[in-house]
Amino acid sequence: MEDKVLKKFQTVKNEAFKDFESLGHSKKFIDIEYLAAKIAEGNLISLKDFIWHFYNKSILIFSRDFQKQAYNYWSMAVFDFRHEKKERVSKMKELSINARILDFQSKTSTINDYEVVINVSDNSCGVCLADRSKIYEVSKFLTEYTLPHRNCTCKGIGCTCMLSFVPKKNADGSFILNLDD
Repeated sequence: MEDKVLKKFQTVKNEAFKDFESLGHSKKFIDIEYLAAKIAEGNLISLKDFIWHFYNKSILIFSRDFQKQAYNYWSMAVFDFRHEKKERVSKMKELSINARILDFQSKTSTINDYEVVINVSDNSCGVCLADRSKIYEVSKFLTEYTLPHRNCTCKGIGCTCMLSFVPKKNADGSFILNLDD
């Protein structure tokens, strides 16, 4: 029993620390934060509290980098799905999508020169597949559309639909070039 608890503890810890590094945090910084938390080896509840604390701290650290925030929120959704009660998955995915939108808006002065395309994986449910490759005007998408899909029935983590911002094309399929930027 004791070995099983320690193994689970190490698995969750290693997975989270690898994720923190992929989010842009140095191993040294992660280790310093972890040691300061003084978590007893095998105390999974305290470890999970630390992981949530670190994710939230990461959001603050990257408060001006919406792309990193999007990745961070998505990682939080995955962590909740794998190791928690799955109560925050949808909200974290929604925050991830919102951060992607803020990232786009912060880098583009002419959002009307773009469209939103919904990206859907092959093994998605009918609700998601119905939106595959649909194109929306950015302003319409921002005011009328919500991802993740509320009525999604995908298995596992649920709706994994993403959005892409693509330049508008003219009638012959060429990208429209706006030199006013």
